Amino acid sequence: SRPVCIGTNGRMSVPSNREHHYQNLRDRYTNCTYVDGNLELTWLQNKSLDLSFLRDIREVTGYVLISHVDVQRILLPSLMIVRGRNLFKLNVHDEEFALIVTLSKMDNLELPALRDILRGNVGFFNNYNLCHVRGVQWDEILSGPPAHMVYVYNFTQPERTCPPCDASCRGGHCWGEGPHNCQKFSKVNCSPQCHQGRCFGPEPRECCHLFCAGGCVGPKQSDCLACQNFYDDGVCKQECPPMMRYNPNTYSWEDNPDGKYAYGATCVRDCPEHLLRDSGACVRNCPPNKKAQHGECVPCDGPCPKNCQGVNIVNSINIELFRGCTIIEGSLTILDSTFSFGPRYEEMDPSKLEVFSTLKEVTGYVNIQASHPNFTSLSYFRNLEVIGGRTLTEYFAALYIVKSSLKSLNLRSLNKIRSGSVAILENKDLCFADSVDWYQVMKSSAHNILLQRNANRTDCEAQNLVCHSQCSTSGCWGPAPNECLSCKSYRLEDTCIEKCDTSKGIYDNGNYVCKHCHEECLGECYGPGANNCTQCRHVRDGPYCVRECPDTKYNQSGECMPCHENCIGGVVCLFSFLCELAVTPENFLSRFREEDHLPAILASAGGCILLLGVFLAVFSYHWVQRAKTKENTMKMTMRMSGFEDNEPLKPTDIKPNLAQLRIVKEAELRKGGILGYGAFGTVYKGVWVPEGENVRIPVAIKVLREGTAPNTNKEFLEEAYIMASVDHPNVLKLLAVCLTSQLMLVTQLMPLGCLLDYVRNNKDKIGSKPLLNWCTQIARGMAYLEEKRMVHRDLALRNVLLQTPGCVKITDFGLAKLLDNNEFEYKAAGGKMPIKWLALECIQHRIFTHKSDVWAFGVTVWELLTYGMRPYENVSARDVPDLLEKGERLNQPSICTIDVYMIMIKCWMLDAGSRPSFKELAEEFAKMARDPGRYLVVSGDKLMRLPSYTPQDEKELIRNLSMPMEGPEVIMDAEEYLQPTR
Repeated sequence: SRPVCIGTNGRMSVPSNREHHYQNLRDRYTNCTYVDGNLELTWLQNKSLDLSFLRDIREVTGYVLISHVDVQRILLPSLMIVRGRNLFKLNVHDEEFALIVTLSKMDNLELPALRDILRGNVGFFNNYNLCHVRGVQWDEILSGPPAHMVYVYNFTQPERTCPPCDASCRGGHCWGEGPHNCQKFSKVNCSPQCHQGRCFGPEPRECCHLFCAGGCVGPKQSDCLACQNFYDDGVCKQECPPMMRYNPNTYSWEDNPDGKYAYGATCVRDCPEHLLRDSGACVRNCPPNKKAQHGECVPCDGPCPKNCQGVNIVNSINIELFRGCTIIEGSLTILDSTFSFGPRYEEMDPSKLEVFSTLKEVTGYVNIQASHPNFTSLSYFRNLEVIGGRTLTEYFAALYIVKSSLKSLNLRSLNKIRSGSVAILENKDLCFADSVDWYQVMKSSAHNILLQRNANRTDCEAQNLVCHSQCSTSGCWGPAPNECLSCKSYRLEDTCIEKCDTSKGIYDNGNYVCKHCHEECLGECYGPGANNCTQCRHVRDGPYCVRECPDTKYNQSGECMPCHENCIGGVVCLFSFLCELAVTPENFLSRFREEDHLPAILASAGGCILLLGVFLAVFSYHWVQRAKTKENTMKMTMRMSGFEDNEPLKPTDIKPNLAQLRIVKEAELRKGGILGYGAFGTVYKGVWVPEGENVRIPVAIKVLREGTAPNTNKEFLEEAYIMASVDHPNVLKLLAVCLTSQLMLVTQLMPLGCLLDYVRNNKDKIGSKPLLNWCTQIARGMAYLEEKRMVHRDLALRNVLLQTPGCVKITDFGLAKLLDNNEFEYKAAGGKMPIKWLALECIQHRIFTHKSDVWAFGVTVWELLTYGMRPYENVSARDVPDLLEKGERLNQPSICTIDVYMIMIKCWMLDAGSRPSFKELAEEFAKMARDPGRYLVVSGDKLMRLPSYTPQDEKELIRNLSMPMEGPEVIMDAEEYLQPTR
């Protein structure tokens, strides 16, 4: 709901280009209210730099660093909270800082709204002219227990004399001159009953709620200016509503319809598209042993997936490349040279092959031709399940083991050889190979099994290298009971056993399969789940064995018993009648739980506890009754006085939309010829003659078709709303609306038409520079729409118009949608869609986001760099989704270098979160436009010139377009008419 920007972690590193560094800061923090990370303002040594883009920043989750900044006055008028989740540490100081200012020549650092620094110290080191910071009462702002302010000035020149604070400032504490810079107080003057928290007045009943940070306007959780822990729809909470809740009727956990994810210090219904969901929180990366799947972190089935490329021969140089691999794309070859040393690699012990213990699949073949005293089994490949056989060795073998020192195979997980034969030859010590039923493993009947001159059965039996007694006749990979291909009796996980022995904590699950009892069972059980235990390991909740009782119950002799009915809403009970409020400050989220020791307590101090309980019960009853009476009296007073408000306020941080919508009369418009057709109507060229003025403005008039449905009128006005809300040089703005029986939208006339026709008609005159300039302008226009939370949904070269050869504008907002403050995507209900410009998630699920617009931008750039070719020209629209799923994309344009094509490829990633943002795209293309010949190779580039187009040409073209609508008025451009002072 709040415009979030990602902070930086550059510390004090010197930027290579100071101008680009400033531009990046400005782009990053413009319209930003919530900095996720650190706010670092460094190396801004031009005194005339404009830092007004910092005015909206309200909260920083990390630290604030200001270093080598010489701008005379730094103003952060809205900054209220610095959380200090990351802290800055100087090498020469032990302290860690949440706010640090060093080696700067500014006169003033004005933070008039700063109320709270939740963690960390404040430091000012060797700033030449800085005033007033020592006059700020930092005890009011610093909330961390040991936090303090450090001030160092090591120059020989005395500090400058600072002007006094305004007379209205309490105690002479301020951030600078003027009453607006007076320090605000909500802590140091509070009543002792506020327990060192915040308050909105000096009286005991004027304390802020404990979950507030920075102050409040009333006593409730909804009255906080900011939140200590989490902000949830206008209310401060200690934790976000959990995604699961306990159902006492079924004794189980179920989905909580009110559950929300923790995103920084905010509770959200769903995580932003660039983050993953994990354990009720939005995270950037999955923790160990979890993998990302459909935007969520899920436990890996064994080792987490990791694909690796095969090599010619495994040796000591490349062995570590395979650590953690689950799939090898290619083949594996282990020869004598694997273990011996060579001119460029060292000797390797077979134990190093343990890196393959995570391997599950080899897509090619496995070739083993190695001898070594310690190389006696293939147990290193114990988790290998599949050999693909996409490439085969001699004898057309997918598994090729020849002249090795192996004694057993130990490939206990191998269950599939997709293609290719099995060749196991001349391994004089190898047993078990002839016992395996290879036809169970091989999926292709077209290949043979070659087993020759391996160890004879008599020698194997003499060494007890035979299958375990619990293996079936299908054979085995080795002598252990967990190396059977199938079991004679029962199977427990991967081990063959004689029977399911309940005394060992296992039970018969049917189909000759035994399973372990639930982990909460103590000893025996008679079925699956925690409700079939004979005894519980910890406590019993109804029929279920659980580790601990839920919050609504307490432990009485191993049984979970319900708490007293008064123990509700954020409390835990220690035994039936004693409740404890679960309130903790930030960074201390552990909830106190304790088993009930009631029998021991009663034995030692029974009478005292009983009397205390009676006293508390009576006191609580009277207190509740008094509160109810007071509340009812207040409600009655409100009803009698007429001030009852049944609709609570839910303010957001979204700014009002102050765009102006002009309504014009039909008589002011004169239509000419048809320019084209849109989704809802026809577009005419025309002129607008404002009533009472002697001017004639060339315009495009979009007229809604007659006989359209009421819903079409609504969608037509939605387009008008979006077009009226935009104000950017590369986005077409609405001029006016005419509300006749046929609705009309009036926009500026673009005399050169759409960019698609222009590049097709002027192919031989367009060089690299204008192409990259146009890409940059389109990206900037889309970045602006992204900032305004608008999803275009129909970006294509046909919807980019040319005002002049040097300026393009994005148009056609017939499909555009404005996302609400808590939305990150729009789900379309139906209708036609431009399939060949859409991302796969749009086609399959009708989900549209800013990232799906990025995909369409990639196609638009492809159109531009191919001079107007049609994407997927020889592919029908219905076949496009299959083509995209198989990994096929538009070909690299002939003039396009790999640098530009890689940007297009990034736009077409199936994972929307992996696509770049429009801000990043604008920066990339702007950089390329400064050296166009390096990135686009156009034949005769240096000799190319766009068709001549002067301001006089533009006026002449507009005059020709408006000739059929001649009049006595003076022709005037729309921008000139609407903004005469610019």
